[in-house]
Order: sequence, then C-alpha cells, then structure tokens
Amino acid sequence: MRDFLRYPLQIEVVVAVAANSNYLTDVLVRNPESELRRATEELSVIATVVGEALFLICLEKTLVNYGINGVGFGELSGEKSVNEEFRPLLDKIRDFAVISLGKLGGGELNYSSDIDLIVVFNNNFKLPNGKEYFELLHETIILFTESAMTMTEAGFLFRVDFRLRPDGHAAPLARTLQDTILYYETRGENWERQMLIKAGFLCGNKKLYKTFIDSVTPFIYPASFFKSPTEQIAALRESMLRNIGDENNIKLFKGGIRDIEFGVQALQMLNGGKNPSVRTGNSLTAIGALTELKILNIEEADLLTEAYIFTEGLSIISNL
Repeated sequence: MRDFLRYPLQIEVVVAVAANSNYLTDVLVRNPESELRRATEELSVIATVVGEALFLICLEKTLVNYGINGVGFGELSGEKSVNEEFRPLLDKIRDFAVISLGKLGGGELNYSSDIDLIVVFNNNFKLPNGKEYFELLHETIILFTESAMTMTEAGFLFRVDFRLRPDGHAAPLARTLQDTILYYETRGENWERQMLIKAGFLCGNKKLYKTFIDSVTPFIYPASFFKSPTEQIAALRESMLRNIGDENNIKLFKGGIRDIEFGVQALQMLNGGKNPSVRTGNSLTAIGALTELKILNIEEADLLTEAYIFTEGLSIISNL
C-alpha cells in the first residue's frame, strides 16, 4: 500500500488487470462468500492505509500553517525519530484517535460505502502559536474531508462523513474522550448502540482508541434493557421505510443490506453482554459467532449469509 502511494501508476495497472480478468470473475462466481469477504476486507485495508496517510499529511500541513515545522509526516507516523526538543510536543499532538464506523469499522467496506469517522482526544492544551489543540484537530479534519472528496481528473478518494459524532452537526468535529463517553452514558440513543458495534481504529493513538472501546462497551452491550433492542430496531426500521424515497435503494429496501444488519445487530446487542465472541463489526463474522453459540440455527445463518452476499454483490455491480 505504501508503494501505491509512492507510485500511483501501479494502482492503475492493478485495477486494469483486476477489472478485465475473466479468471478473477470466474473465481468470484464460483466462491462468492469467500471472495466477497476477501474483497471487502482488502478494500477496508486500502481505505485504512490511505485514510491514515491522508490524515497525517493534513495534520502536517496544518502544523506548518501554525508555524510548527519540527514535526512532519515521518515523525507523526512513527517512521522517523523526532528531535528530543520536540518530543513532549509530539506526544501531545499525537494524543488523538480517529475512529472508523460503518462498513470501514467492520472491515467490510464496499465500493459504494462512505467513510464514517469520529475523532476523540485526551486533553486540550495551548500550542506554541497560541491556538488550542482542538482547533488544530478541527482544521485538520476540514482539510482531510476536502482532500478526500475533491473531484480530480482521476476521480476522488472517498466520501467522508463526520455526522455520526455525538450531537451531530451541533458538535465540534473533535471532542475529548471524557466528554464523548459522558455523552453516550447520559444521552446516547439506541441507533448509536448499533453504530458503535462497528467501531474500528483508523489512526492516531491506539491506546486511546482501546480506552474508548472499553468505555463504550457497556453502553453497546448492557447487562439489561429497559426496552427490548429488537423492538427498538424494528421501530427504527419502520421509520426508515416510511422515509425511504427510493424503493430501488439496495441498502434500504425491504430485505436489503440494512435489514440484514439490523437483525444481526439486534442479536449482538441482546447477547453481547454475556458473550464477548459476538462483539464484532463484521456482519458475516457476527453471523458465524451467533451460529456457534446456537443463537442462530444453521438454516437461519445460511439464509442471512446468502442474502447478505446477494445484496452486497448487487451493490458492487451497481457501482462499477
């Protein structure tokens, strides 16, 4: 992946070979489950590597705009050691976590998937130029979003979406870990439980990301519920159907991708408190885990798996 970033021509060659290969097409037709899983996993890896590199590039550019020139891409990524005089500042600057959600967080990114992200950090502090750390992250996120979505002759990288952050549009683009956890504990909504099932790590401080996951796990998988998650998800689904607009939407139509995910996620939330093995953002992996625990029988698991592969396959074909 790093070679692709250095030599973009290689990407064109690989894509051209893959898109025009009868052999690869035959493999996909013969073994759709393993190939779909492999394809979405590899797309997720690509998006993660490219997303991390782009975010750090944007962070470096923002630092330069702030007059901070001693910390570059190499230092931010850990590929280069930093001068000791910059070490305390670098440690503070890198004390953030970019958390992936949705298809990317679950390691099942499709060709048509958006990149859903939220950003948390530990502590705010003043930078050498007098601005505050949260301002640095805010401007980095803006530049990252613009860079990822700007159309060029070669197209654009990804559609990036930060709207799933706590409080949505009304909230800052990055907030402290403490404030984020407090939001979920006191005001978190049921759809956010589902959303966080698919939380994954994109870049930044992995220890901070792990602290985030450990903190929100009781919110996602509570020991008891005031109202059944299945009823809550059914209500969300009915609301979606009333506002669907396009009945040809593969993701949202009855029996589509979202329906399958909703059913699987309901079972995960109901059983994840006692069974950590079902705590996964990958839908096919979750179906397998639920089957191992006999929460799904073989017939149900096969039906869900086949339907998921079919609808994801339709989504891929419709976006080629």
